[in-house]
Amino acid sequence: MDSVIAEHFKIIRHELTQASERFSIAEHKDIKGYGREALAREFLKSHIPNMTDFFTGEIIDCKNDRSSQMDLIIYAAHCPRLPLIDDFHLAFIDAVMAAIEVKSDLHSSALMDCMKASERLKNLRRDEFILGLNDTHERFDRLKSENDLVKDLDEKGVRIEFKYEERKTNLKSTPYVVFAYKGATKDTLLSSIEKYNSESEEGYSYDLHGPDLIVNLDRGFYIYKNNDWLWPKDHISSHAPYEVWEADSEDRKGEVLAGLYMLLSNLSTAFLLRPPIVELTDYFSSPK
Repeated sequence: MDSVIAEHFKIIRHELTQASERFSIAEHKDIKGYGREALAREFLKSHIPNMTDFFTGEIIDCKNDRSSQMDLIIYAAHCPRLPLIDDFHLAFIDAVMAAIEVKSDLHSSALMDCMKASERLKNLRRDEFILGLNDTHERFDRLKSENDLVKDLDEKGVRIEFKYEERKTNLKSTPYVVFAYKGATKDTLLSSIEKYNSESEEGYSYDLHGPDLIVNLDRGFYIYKNNDWLWPKDHISSHAPYEVWEADSEDRKGEVLAGLYMLLSNLSTAFLLRPPIVELTDYFSSPK
């Protein structure tokens, strides 16, 4: 007998799949894309705490660097943002809980675009780490002071390499998720991830720049980063940078949504335990 939560996500997956098919009759790809983004947004809004807002737009850091356009930005509701029009915003990176790319069909070339978007996002400067659940506020305060020192030296032209000692569960970059309704097999996607890694410039790494989660709703699997934020490491047998969860039957395919649910629930808890702060003075020129 399925657990209650497994049965719940089985129903939700069926509803999302059926609803997404309605948009297949549209000829314009923007209509299809917007409709499926709206479905994903409604699913997430109904399942994670209302301490967050959802919108589309770009993410900016204090150095005026920015991400590519993100389909869904999950943002701390108490933090300032820069509205453009309707649900389009510029988002301050330190208040972003996660960015989600929604794909109707995730094939290899589309994944390559997502890999580039993930790398660009994760290269943005984030001063507010997302604190791991097994860390302490005191330890974070010390890390924040050290990070501020590095930032001050960097602004003065002094380049230093600072090796943080914080636990790996602390996230120094913004989580990036790819949510696909359909797409290639897990083996094809894993090969594409490896190809992107091998062709990238020196300094690229899965840990620092790769997507945190890739979901394929139709095939019933997700590829996730092995970093404690979804499944604890003691539940994982290998040391590979990415692991795969795959349904072993048609009835269990709904549990693919549980992966996204668990990741965002853990991130929500981290934001609740230590709400992010946006230092707006970092985004303006100092008074003369």
